[in-house]
Amino acid sequence: MNIVSTIPAYVYTQYSDDANVSAFFKAYNQLSQQNLDEINSYQLPIFLNQSGALLDWAASSIYGVFRPTLSSGGARPIGPYDTFAYNTERYDGFKLINSSANFVVDDVTYQRILQWNTFKGDGTQFTMTWLKKRIERFLTGKIFPDNTYDVSVSFTSETDVLIKISESNQVFTGGALWNTQVWGGLGIAFNQATTTTTTHAPSPFASALKAAINSGILSLPFQYNFTVQI
Repeated sequence: MNIVSTIPAYVYTQYSDDANVSAFFKAYNQLSQQNLDEINSYQLPIFLNQSGALLDWAASSIYGVFRPTLSSGGARPIGPYDTFAYNTERYDGFKLINSSANFVVDDVTYQRILQWNTFKGDGTQFTMTWLKKRIERFLTGKIFPDNTYDVSVSFTSETDVLIKISESNQVFTGGALWNTQVWGGLGIAFNQATTTTTTHAPSPFASALKAAINSGILSLPFQYNFTVQI
C-alpha cells in the first residue's frame, strides 16, 4: 500500500509568529508532498512503464535483474571436412573462429526479458503451451497472446528442443473430409486438403530472443538444450 501523504513539518511555538519561518515550513511541506506524489505516479514495480536509468534501478532493486549483455554469433570450428576451402588452411589443422559480437539490450528488450522471468500467469509447469506463450509474448509484447501459430516447438531428442519462428501461417480450409464433399465430385481428390497461407513480417525481437536463450538469460528448464531457428 502506497503512502499518499507526508507527515508535515511544523514550526515550534516560539517561532510561530514569524511570517518568514511559517512560509518556509509551508513551502517545505508542499515540496515534500509533490515529491511523494511524483514517486507514487512512477509505479516502480510496473517495469513496462519505465525506461532508461529508472528502468535499470527498478529492475535491479525490486527484481534483482540487471540489464544484460547479449552476444550474437559464436565460434565455429575450422579443420573438420567441408568447413574450409582447399588450400586456405593447413591440412589436418584445427582452430576456432570467433565471430560473436556483444551488445547491450535496449529498454524494450530489457522489459521483455524481465517479463519472461517474472510473469506468473502461465504457471510454473513446463509444457509446450507454456513455452510457446512465453515466446509469443516476447516477440509481440502481448501479455495474453491470441495464438501462437508462428511458433513451432518440437523435440529432436529426449533433451534437445528446437524452436522455429515462422514468417507465415498456413490454415486448413477444406478438402476431402468425411461427409463434407460428394464422393468423386467437385474435383476433390482422395485425401486432398486445401489451405491458405498468410505471410507476415518477422518479429524484430526474434534475434534478441535467440541471443537471450543462447546466453542463458531467460528462465528455462535446465534439463533441456534449446535451439532457436529463425
